[in-house]
Amino acid sequence: MASAEDAMKTVANALDTLYNNPDNAAKLRANAWLQDFQHTKDAWATSNALLLAPEAPIQWKLFAAQTFRAKATYDLSQLTPAERVNLRDMLLGAMGAFAGGPRPVLTQICLALAVMALQMPDWTGAVSGMIEAYGANARMVNALLDFLTVLPEVVGEAHVPISPEEANQRAAALLTGNSAQVLQLLARYIKADGVTESIQQAVFECARTWITYGEINPLSFAATPLFDFAFRALSDDALFDGAVDMICDLIHETQEVSENLPVIQRIVPLVIALQPMLTQSADDPERIKGICRIFVQAGESYRQLIVHHPETFFPIVQAIAQCSSLDDFDIVPVTFPFWYRFAGALGKLIQVPKQFMDVYEGLVHTLIRHLQYSQDPTSLSPQEVDDFREFRHEMGDTLKDCCSILGADRCLGIALEHIKVAIGKHDGWQSIEAPLFSMRSMGAEVDIHATSVVSQVLEIIPSLPQHPRVRYAALLFAGRYTEWINLRPDYIPFIMSYISEGFATSDPDVIAAASQAMSYLCKDCKTHLVSYLPQLHQFLQTRGQQMHQEDVMSIYDGVAWVLSSLPVSEAAAGLLQFSTPLIQQVAEATQRAGDYSRDELKPVADALENLESLIKVMIGFGELFPTDCLDTPGRVWPIFDAFLARYGTTFFISERITSVIRRAIQDWPVDSCRPLTAGVAARMCKCFQESGFSGYIWISGKLIDRYYAGGDAQLHATFATMFDQETRKLIEMYAENQSRPDVIQDVIDDYIHLLMHVAEQMPDSLYLSPSFPLIFQIVLAGLKISNVDLNHITLSFVLNILNNPGLINAALEPTLQPPAYVTGIRSVVETHAPQLLESLLTGMMDHYVEDCIDLVMDVVHVMAKLWQHQLLTWLQPTLSQIPDNLVLPEAKIAFFQDMTQALGPSSIDKVKQAVLNLHRASRRLRQRRMHMIDMARDR
Repeated sequence: MASAEDAMKTVANALDTLYNNPDNAAKLRANAWLQDFQHTKDAWATSNALLLAPEAPIQWKLFAAQTFRAKATYDLSQLTPAERVNLRDMLLGAMGAFAGGPRPVLTQICLALAVMALQMPDWTGAVSGMIEAYGANARMVNALLDFLTVLPEVVGEAHVPISPEEANQRAAALLTGNSAQVLQLLARYIKADGVTESIQQAVFECARTWITYGEINPLSFAATPLFDFAFRALSDDALFDGAVDMICDLIHETQEVSENLPVIQRIVPLVIALQPMLTQSADDPERIKGICRIFVQAGESYRQLIVHHPETFFPIVQAIAQCSSLDDFDIVPVTFPFWYRFAGALGKLIQVPKQFMDVYEGLVHTLIRHLQYSQDPTSLSPQEVDDFREFRHEMGDTLKDCCSILGADRCLGIALEHIKVAIGKHDGWQSIEAPLFSMRSMGAEVDIHATSVVSQVLEIIPSLPQHPRVRYAALLFAGRYTEWINLRPDYIPFIMSYISEGFATSDPDVIAAASQAMSYLCKDCKTHLVSYLPQLHQFLQTRGQQMHQEDVMSIYDGVAWVLSSLPVSEAAAGLLQFSTPLIQQVAEATQRAGDYSRDELKPVADALENLESLIKVMIGFGELFPTDCLDTPGRVWPIFDAFLARYGTTFFISERITSVIRRAIQDWPVDSCRPLTAGVAARMCKCFQESGFSGYIWISGKLIDRYYAGGDAQLHATFATMFDQETRKLIEMYAENQSRPDVIQDVIDDYIHLLMHVAEQMPDSLYLSPSFPLIFQIVLAGLKISNVDLNHITLSFVLNILNNPGLINAALEPTLQPPAYVTGIRSVVETHAPQLLESLLTGMMDHYVEDCIDLVMDVVHVMAKLWQHQLLTWLQPTLSQIPDNLVLPEAKIAFFQDMTQALGPSSIDKVKQAVLNLHRASRRLRQRRMHMIDMARDR
């Protein structure tokens, strides 16, 4: 064993590498080594030596203090009771040594002491003893306050290995039992002779912590000089931020009005008296923001008092409205939560008082003004533009709150007046676009049966300036109110004309808005737009090729909604009319002598995407499925088949065409597509063999699921051949990427889904296949790749294999003759059991989400039932393969012992608890490492 001096040198060298070596790889190795070192028992003595070494750099001392904090949290069990007392006394001495700083080191020492106090019930006077020892020592004031500040957080949230009952007992002893003494100490410090502003800030911080954790109640706090001093401190630049935080937390803790009314009666006049500061501090936005925070906190906490006693509390609302009217967009959003919660409180009244109605009406005016874009958009950076757009949507939510109080008609009327005034004054486009945007935001609150303002807006649209941003906003407004228009179809010709004019522009944003508006109009007014289908068809044929695909797809989506409103036979004819040109584009690509280039294939891929948009809306014919459409797959498939033969190895083509095929598989009656199944299966198989694209396997699984139906020998043979050939291809791909299976994770994912269908409907093809052992290796890869969906489906598949009735019955009744494939399952699982267990346990501790943990427990539980005598033999090498950075060796030992006990004849159900305990041990270690990483950032 290395000496303490040698250990200290090794740690010092690692720290020197971490802080002074320019090689990033070396730094990463050093940091990893240091984290591992912090687990060891030697770390106690080595950190002590580092912390007390006078020549050690401050960064080394910080590392030592952080190590004490981490080990006191997680590793106190490494020490005997006597060693714990010695460690405590050493840390108390270190707290004195670093009382004057540096602050980061002192804080880590205080955290370590707080964690020890939580876990050492025999340290009965931890708080009172420190106050008695250090409270009157000016040199120790900062250190004592630091300890008292971190103590409530540590007691409330520390990840220490004690029971909840013990934690509650220690909390009562450390906090509740000492709160009065701590409050007296803070009150004494705040008015002490010679007290510095840094100590006053520390007093605020400490008081806030004890208040927010419920250990000092507001009534007690208000009875001390701290209360008045907090409000006086708002006039002190150095104390302002701390005072704002202190007052906000105090107000928040008094929101239980009935319990805190005496304190509230003192708070509210002092808060209201702050309103002049909003004007006086016009050149200090940070100060204004702090005052706004106080008003908003008071408004949120006392909103019920404001509602029922406006004569006293209404000035708070007025001050918040003043904050909302400021032109600082860092300040205005601070007020939004209040308007939302206050609207909820007012909404419970039978009638909202006029003064509150007036405030919300003024807020609508304010927000519309804030919505205006800058007069010089070029003056904003791209980030500022993005921030402003996000801010506009936040304001849109607050406008909805205004609608809930004033009614949507009144809010829309205010916006309309803004538009009229702007037009009358010939103001810039910004003054018109903003109220239009506000109307779109308020659309969800509009009663489509009652409102009359929408009609006035629609009538004024033609007179609006032709600026692109105005047209964009007007089109989006029209799209937002299509449900209203559906009840008033007389407006449809006008709206259709206005939308069509939007397509005639060259501005891409306007065209996009027109496409969106057209899509919504078609969806919500579908029965009224049937007569427009010829125009829509002509438009798509003439203009569609010149527009962005996203915009064209929106229109096809809208067309599908209109078609879906028709009688079945007419809908079929309409679908044929709109889909034929799209299918023809696919056919033309197969008829040309030379192959299309990738650029030439892009419009074909778009046509396929548009075709899917049509099909996915027009589903659910059920028994009314039009007979005219029954033979459509038979007419279209030869075109698709020929197209795939030429272009199936182009990835984006594979994605588009398999999406269309999936729609046909799902939506067309089974009998109309069954004759095509063999051909489709053969093409999917061929395309996958040539390309390795996962979409083809995806369709193969859909084919088996939809069309196998269990009795068709010819189809069984077709699917068996397809599965076998696709499996061979995947095995080749896996062999090429065995060191990096995540490269083909999409293929593995879809293949596992295919396996689910094969196992359910054609088990012989899977379990009797000579490739089954190799298939199982691919399944194991699916367990190891960090992918939530893949992990979940793979775990489900493994569980399905193990729960196979033939396997279960053979285990319960050895005399029964199981299906032939049971032997194959048993052989493969037994061969790969150690790797399976390693994948399950490692995945559980490394990258599985919580939803997967139950599946892991179920799989291990079934394995324990089926292989009760072999499981421990498999577990031993498995546990040795699991890295110690995922779970500590002692946790592995405990898991093995738990499993040994659980595998007894009457305790098999305890297997799940053993696995869960291992998971929890790993999670604690992960939490520890995250804390280490957080601490490392502070070094």
